[in-house]
Amino acid sequence: MLDFKTEAVDHLRRRLVIEINCTELDMQLSSLAQLCSSSFPLISALEGLKITEYKHPLSWKDDTDDTRWMELLNPFTAVKDLYLTGEIARHVCGALRELSRERVTEVLPSLRNVFVDGSRSFEKIEEAMRPFVAARQLSGHPVAIDHWRR
Repeated sequence: MLDFKTEAVDHLRRRLVIEINCTELDMQLSSLAQLCSSSFPLISALEGLKITEYKHPLSWKDDTDDTRWMELLNPFTAVKDLYLTGEIARHVCGALRELSRERVTEVLPSLRNVFVDGSRSFEKIEEAMRPFVAARQLSGHPVAIDHWRR
């Protein structure tokens, strides 16, 4: 499940939830990336993005590469706060970690905070994200990693 949220000028929260059910993660990401980049032009204005597993993420047939995650994240140019859970956090953080220094501010250029569900692997994710966090710091666009307390 992909959960988008933003605040309008009148400070009312607006929320869009997109759910794609299939067991192949690669197919889900491809479908979501296509949908987000073409069907919803206002997605580029969203400031909060939650990406969460729905039901049984361990049953995914996971043969994705980092490129799919970057395709999904590219349209979200105004996202400041990124919320991730479980296996999604591992995948997204792994993909962000692999960005070259030149591209570190191209994907999620407005990002300020990454909140990871208080899973037992938070320390591993935090460690894996150090190169990304350091590169963002050097670029003048710092990012903080923290627990997501729902």
